[in-house]
Amino acid sequence: MTNFEKIKNMTEDELAAWLAKYAMYDGSPWDASFAKRFCDKCPSITGYCPEAGRTMEFSWCELHDGKCKFCPEITDFPRDEDIIKVWFKQEE
Repeated sequence: MTNFEKIKNMTEDELAAWLAKYAMYDGSPWDASFAKRFCDKCPSITGYCPEAGRTMEFSWCELHDGKCKFCPEITDFPRDEDIIKVWFKQEE
């Protein structure tokens, strides 16, 4: 079996895990798409951080246990595999 055939025969979960492990992440199509569709629309929230002892900017997900305000299928801080699977379902 060729590498192409192995990749072509992977399930969605297997391919997402494989891409997360071996492919470039920062600047990847799935990273850029997720940020554009969700993170860039999320306004920063100013709050006091006791660990740092100062006021800081936070994203909504940082203050809500990783849940994404705009992407309900992500219920915890998004793992690379989660972001890739969201990208798989996106239509161009």
